[in-house]
Amino acid sequence: MNCIRQITRQLFTQNNHYLSQNNHIRTQLYYQSRTKSTIPFSLRSREDQISHFQDRSTYSPTLHKNDSNDLLSLLPETYHNPNFYDLERELIFKRSWVCVGLDSQLREPGQVKTIDLVDQPILLTVATDRKIRGFYNVCRHRGSCLVNTPAAKQRILRCPYHAWSYSLEGKLLATPQIKNEDREIKKEDYGLLPVHVEKWGPFVFVNLAEEKPISLKEYLGDLFSVYSTRFPEPPNVEDDWDAVASKNYELNANWKLLVENFVEWYHLPTIHPALTSVSEPANHVDAQGNGMYTSFATSPWTNNGCVTDIGYTPTSPHLTDVQANSAYFVQVFPNLLLFFLPSHVLSIVVIPKGPGKSEETMSLLVERNSAGVSGKNGINPNAETLAKYQEIMKFWDQVNGEDVGAMEIVQRGIRSTPFKGGVVTDKWEHYLLRFQRMVIDAVSSPTPYSAYLKSD
Repeated sequence: MNCIRQITRQLFTQNNHYLSQNNHIRTQLYYQSRTKSTIPFSLRSREDQISHFQDRSTYSPTLHKNDSNDLLSLLPETYHNPNFYDLERELIFKRSWVCVGLDSQLREPGQVKTIDLVDQPILLTVATDRKIRGFYNVCRHRGSCLVNTPAAKQRILRCPYHAWSYSLEGKLLATPQIKNEDREIKKEDYGLLPVHVEKWGPFVFVNLAEEKPISLKEYLGDLFSVYSTRFPEPPNVEDDWDAVASKNYELNANWKLLVENFVEWYHLPTIHPALTSVSEPANHVDAQGNGMYTSFATSPWTNNGCVTDIGYTPTSPHLTDVQANSAYFVQVFPNLLLFFLPSHVLSIVVIPKGPGKSEETMSLLVERNSAGVSGKNGINPNAETLAKYQEIMKFWDQVNGEDVGAMEIVQRGIRSTPFKGGVVTDKWEHYLLRFQRMVIDAVSSPTPYSAYLKSD
């Protein structure tokens, strides 16, 4: 009997030890995988690294709390490793609805715009039906880029190499000198290669997936209804939004750092003293719903003698009392950052240019029928109102410049070999985790959207 009791006691002790170690095991999987090989991770094969990045257990420190009840941020390698960047190009930027800018250059027949998105040349056109269409900016003959300027106005698209020409609807029209061939080229077989294009408000999105993707409306979830006062469906020409100011930035930082910086406010008191005086952290509230986005609000927005004060410029019409006294911050996955303020919308479109480089385009948007800026042919504010908008843009340029400096020193710091990821604070960085989990799901899950979209 004593022997049985002793054995039982040993089993009980061993079981408790196992249970206490169970949670710890998940967060150690990543570190064990890094130490089991004598070859440094950076020197391992491309196939080995990609397999590692697509293994969901790699991200256990971000998905599961450790013994100290902490969650860690994404692995530092994901911000500078070229193989992870290749995964992002294929599984995020070629499969998601990616914002490529504003529709202000795509409203009249003949307008053409080009974009370079993760090394893919994209062409947007407007035909006589005023519909925006998307194509790969490549001739079907020998692969030359058709349009080689950022924007143009053209009746047809003519290849600069062998002069094959296409309609703005993407149809092959002419193949000069090819008349006496043994066989005739079937023009219907060689139209431009299409790209999925949809709009939300003034923003143009493309999706490079070969198969038909879910609609942009499904992808954005409840954003369509939540912001219907700003971006009505169907759109009303009189309610169009136009940019009164814009600025481009080139950054030595990974695109994810720029997004993560947007969705957390822990850095505000340190980096943005002017912004903190009007967007007080104590007034930040949840504004999250269903959809591929992350959102919070500052309510109420504080008037502090600043150019962003409510009433400094005309308030957009159709807002509720709460909306007219609040600011809403929305990050549409993967690359659109939006600031909804009572008098304007500020947008930042982030385009990755490599593992450690990005481009941003920041635009200050004003609703066309707001007082002082009306005009059927676009924004035409008087000199006094325009000067005020320029001051607002100057304020946001200062804020963004402060962020740029911070992100570039983070980009340098996270390359430190012993750094395995930082602690994420629940109170200040809650929304950062939502974005990072979207990234994880995109590279490691066969159904990357399912956790964020409303189920039937």
